[in-house]
Amino acid sequence: MEHEPLGDKTWALKEANLSVLPKAGAANSLVKRNGEYSRKSGSGPSTDPEFSPSRIMLRGLAASCLNQMKQSDLMWLVQVQMEQMAGVLALKSLCDDGKTESVLFSLLNADPMIIDVLIQTIHWTGRIADEDLERDEGFNGPPTELSPDQSAKPYVQFMSRGPLGLMVAMSQFKFSPALWAALERSEFYPLLIRRLLRLVAREALGTHDGTKLAPKARKILQNLLPGIDLQPLKRKQTATERVETHTHRSRCRRHDDGRIAECLDSAMFMKNAGLQV
Repeated sequence: MEHEPLGDKTWALKEANLSVLPKAGAANSLVKRNGEYSRKSGSGPSTDPEFSPSRIMLRGLAASCLNQMKQSDLMWLVQVQMEQMAGVLALKSLCDDGKTESVLFSLLNADPMIIDVLIQTIHWTGRIADEDLERDEGFNGPPTELSPDQSAKPYVQFMSRGPLGLMVAMSQFKFSPALWAALERSEFYPLLIRRLLRLVAREALGTHDGTKLAPKARKILQNLLPGIDLQPLKRKQTATERVETHTHRSRCRRHDDGRIAECLDSAMFMKNAGLQV
């Protein structure tokens, strides 16, 4: 399959060279429309002086899935990232409708760059739901870089409903090893592994993204790296957290601002919290 260069470093699929698989249906259609992306450089005005918005129009299921997200949460993303997100969310929606096997075969039959796009939605995710950031704090690095960790609820929801959920769903089918092999051949594979390992590590820190996404990341890593031992990491509670935990379990009265006002069994309470009495 040929590629049509757009500028020096951006590539897109040539629509004329795409053929529709007769049994793939909507899955194949969504996969092929998710084809425009920046391979070597960022896609925003600050990284490409000849930047122009994508000519792809999002319609149908992809647009519907993306529109379910709060639009103000996407204000830090460049358009190509939103297109990628829409495609992945739509594919996961098809999986939810019982078409996971069709989605899997469509990905395996598509141009390898589609696998790159799937990985990019995991490792090259722009800021989601950081409305209070200054403009220069938003991430706009190239796809060859790992985007910063995020813990905002909309980010976690996207990762769970989108690329991570999609991979976990496809892992249940007997042809899933072909997908893991395709991921391994991608130039972005090391960045995928780094993101998944960071999610597992952040579970021990108690961050929202680590707590919610680490189980899915762990499942994917165990398929990509058979034999790896990834037991859930548990972090020791700090003294303050132990006090907070045992406050809820003891007969204590609290001020409106959360301070402990009175405890009928204070000595026992402090001892249970692991503190000096």
